[in-house]
Amino acid sequence: MKKERSLTKAGRFFISFLLSLTALYLLLFQNLQCKPQKATAQVSPMRVNVSTPQPPPPKAKKQPPIRYAKKNLKKERIRQELERKKLEKERKELEKMKKEFEKMKKLDELRRQKEALEQKKRLFEEQKKLKQKEKKLQQLAQSLQKERKELERMKQQLKLERERLKIEEEKKKLEQEKEWQKKKRQLERLKQQIEREKKLLQQRQKLQQQLAKLRQKDRKIEIKQHTFSSRKGYYSYLRHSINSTNIPKGFYLPRPIFVKEEAGEEFPPSLRKYFGIRFIAFEHSQVVAIESKPLSNEFISPPGQSPTQKQHYLQQSFYPHLLITWQNPPDSLLEQVFQSESAQKRGVDKQNLRIYAAFPRSVGAYFSWKGYRSILEAGFQPDDIESMRVRFQYTRLPDGKTIWLLVVKTLYPYRGKPVPIQDFELKKLGYYR
Repeated sequence: MKKERSLTKAGRFFISFLLSLTALYLLLFQNLQCKPQKATAQVSPMRVNVSTPQPPPPKAKKQPPIRYAKKNLKKERIRQELERKKLEKERKELEKMKKEFEKMKKLDELRRQKEALEQKKRLFEEQKKLKQKEKKLQQLAQSLQKERKELERMKQQLKLERERLKIEEEKKKLEQEKEWQKKKRQLERLKQQIEREKKLLQQRQKLQQQLAKLRQKDRKIEIKQHTFSSRKGYYSYLRHSINSTNIPKGFYLPRPIFVKEEAGEEFPPSLRKYFGIRFIAFEHSQVVAIESKPLSNEFISPPGQSPTQKQHYLQQSFYPHLLITWQNPPDSLLEQVFQSESAQKRGVDKQNLRIYAAFPRSVGAYFSWKGYRSILEAGFQPDDIESMRVRFQYTRLPDGKTIWLLVVKTLYPYRGKPVPIQDFELKKLGYYR
């Protein structure tokens, strides 16, 4: 009996211990059961609260007596096991739902990424198309600008071409006008030439008639006085011939070019005495002194105070347009000029002195007659001759006396080559045989 009583005490203690453990377990289970309910409320795969409805917490039961403890414990265990399985099942479903939610989330993220990529791709393609369109538009704009420039260039070319055509037409018109004017001028020149030739022919006929008359007169004079046999006869021939020749007024020797003889002095004393040559000294185109008489070698100041008065005196006293330069005058003559009163007053330098030979006006009639007659004998007119080449020649007559002749060697016309001629006076003396 004592043993049974001891077992009962031990059983009671064990049962109370188990009951306390169950109570603790129930408390813990309640706590655990409350936590998954919160998780189910927070996380839902479709974003909807899927929390399962929980039964109201059990009311605290009155502890049954110990005899019912075993039955209650089994029941409790079974209930706990069922609840645990239910919880495990719910947990598995929750995990499955979590996995599906994560999968759905990932799929949604992937879909969003895909849509973003597709949108980016569309944007990129649209940008690409826009760029291509912009390029095409730029190309079109460039081509339009080029075409516009080409059109402007073509317009300018057309304008230039029109202007060129107008200029060419004007040039053609001007050329035609010039040709007409040239033709008119040529016709006028031809008319003038014909008129000139007519006048020349008339003048030549007149000159030939004058020459024929002069030659007839010369023959008559020669027959009467035996002209070139003596000096007296030669002088009478000159007087009659000069008086009978109608020399134009104001005619002088046309620019005579004097040539000295190969041997002898340039101005020998016989030449100076025969023509009455007097020397004039110049310094820088100003008259310094003049020879008082031919062959006197005495130099005096020309009359007149001013240079114009002295120039007037020279023009009145000497044959105009005929001053022959003495290229190499003797030193004695230069010394005499330098020692003259007028040179001493002016303070002349010997190196600047220039000596010229001047002929008196009485000799000018012979020179003009000789030049005019030589031009007529050559078949020219006085206006045709620019200059002539002449020289002085010492000639002896049949009676033994000597004279000086002005011999014309060459004529220089304005047009054409120089014309060498034979002097008509030397012909009569029989110089040309």
